[in-house]
Amino acid sequence: MSQKLTSPPNGTALFRKSTLSRNSRRLNDFDDIPPWRILSWGWKWAIDTLMKEAKVGVCSSDHYYPILFVFRHYLEIKLKELIISLELYLHSKTIPDTTFKDKKYRHNIKALWKDCEILLIEFSDSLKESDDSEYHVQNLSDFQRIGQIVNELYDKDPTSETFKYPFPDKNKQFVIDMNHFSENVTWVSNEMEAISDWIEAIRDGDHLQ
Repeated sequence: MSQKLTSPPNGTALFRKSTLSRNSRRLNDFDDIPPWRILSWGWKWAIDTLMKEAKVGVCSSDHYYPILFVFRHYLEIKLKELIISLELYLHSKTIPDTTFKDKKYRHNIKALWKDCEILLIEFSDSLKESDDSEYHVQNLSDFQRIGQIVNELYDKDPTSETFKYPFPDKNKQFVIDMNHFSENVTWVSNEMEAISDWIEAIRDGDHLQ
């Protein structure tokens, strides 16, 4: 018989005001940082943490489901963030959050990538004649690789529910190697964060001129 655990010393409420802990945070209060950017940082941290654990520990099959779900959700959040920032930078267009509740998007990372890629190519083309022209050289092949990863994951999980619930599609059984998977996850997430950083750097540079 397992030993009964004692209650937490500070009570059982999950959400409470506190000035006693350095880990207290006010959520849904984004200050001047774009909300989608903060969320993408959080999901990037989550997938990085899971990837690190998967590579150093023993990763059993039950671990794969949350890893795949978190990675897919990171991609969804990241693509939405990039669309918002690119539309604002390229076209001075503000995208309302309600846009992503439309049936065209929601959890459809394939549709999100299709529109995001168009904006990324436009953004990359705008750098051709600038001092940043070297950045344009490898962009198209990188975008193609990102698209392949997004579309492959979409084919396995089109509704964001394949790895979320125990309702498997018998026609979509497949094998996944965590070493190979983690290499691609690390590459694509770092690449997408680098794109966000580049957009911000150029935007801030334009602002300072």
